[in-house]
Formats: sequence, C-alpha cells, structure tokens
Amino acid sequence: ALYALSGLLKLNTAAVQQMGVVGGRSALRMCLEGTYPPTNPSTLYDDDTHVRVNRLGNARPQKNNTPPILPLPSQPPTKHDPPTSETAPHTIHSNSHASMLSDPSTVSTSALMLTVIQEEGEDGKGGSLLNALISALIKPVSFGVDGEMDKDDGFQENVVKILCTFATSCNGAFSAVQKCSLWGFLGGIREMQLEGEKLNFGLTSGGIERCEVIV
Repeated sequence: ALYALSGLLKLNTAAVQQMGVVGGRSALRMCLEGTYPPTNPSTLYDDDTHVRVNRLGNARPQKNNTPPILPLPSQPPTKHDPPTSETAPHTIHSNSHASMLSDPSTVSTSALMLTVIQEEGEDGKGGSLLNALISALIKPVSFGVDGEMDKDDGFQENVVKILCTFATSCNGAFSAVQKCSLWGFLGGIREMQLEGEKLNFGLTSGGIERCEVIV
C-alpha cells in the first residue's frame, strides 16, 4: 500500500494537497506509529450468529424471474445531443504526463512535502509525519502475520533515506528532541558496525557521516 501511495504522490502536487484534505496524513502517521484503529467487528460479523456475512449482498445465487431488458432502438443524432468523445474537450488528469507538459509546476512537490512532513496532524491531534518517521525508525512496529517479526530492515532503510534527503537535499532542520533520538539510533549503528555487522541502511559510510554531522 505504501509503494502504491508513493507512486501516486510522486511528481503530483495535486495528490499531495488532496491527501491533506481527506485526512490522509493522519492515517499515514497512525500506520507508521502502529496506532491505526482495528476494523470494527460489527462490519464483518452478524450481531446474532457471529457468522461472517457478505455486506455487499448474499453470496448465494438467486433465481432471477424478471424479464430481460431489451435494448432501445438506436436514434439518429440531433443537434441537441452532447458532444461525442471525439469532439469533447480532452480531460487532463493530475497524475498524467499531459499535466506535466501543460503545467510544469504540478510536478514540483519538494517544497510542499517539506511543509507537510513537519506539520502537525490535520485534526490538531498527534504529531507530525517527521516525528512518526523517527519513531518508526528507532521503535519499529512488529510486523508479520502474527507480529512475530521485530522490524523490517527494508522499511528502516527507506526511512533513513527519507530523513537524509530531508536534511541534506531539502535543508530540513530537526528539533532538539528529534536530534537526541537520532543520535541514539546512529550511535547504535556505529556500535554494531564495530562488532562486525554490515549495517549501513543502503548508505555509504560517507552518507552516514553526513547524517551524523547534520544531526
């Protein structure tokens, strides 16, 4: 789901803006923190029998006794008919290549994301996405079918790259509390490297050193 979301938001200013309108940032933050509310059981089970039901309709096929609907005879076009697809104006979607050509500013998401990642939740509750990313990095949420796996190394690698991009390419600034948390995490990386573990989260040694200097 996160990869699909990333593909949608990439080079798409309109999608980044709409994500805030519909409460998407808060939902993403809760997912990163592992605090997203579980599905309401009443939507999955019948209240009386506790048997799983299909809310979209009975899965058992029903005999259809209604007569078939016959197609209407075709009518010749008149001057009042709406324009056909050949004559109607072409719709330019916000995530299409056509929108990039017609308005190059629609692909510039860096400044907007720099603001979005540091803002508090849309509802005024909860922290920022930046806090959630740091929290997911230093206190990874268990995952797997039964939550049997402590952390996802690939996910942590992507978070490290995001934070490095935030600090180095976007000139983002961390708060004192955030710096303290990151220092502890980076210090742990150094200790594991000294013990012989090849842990670099996809960064070169120079990249890790730059992160340490910035933090």
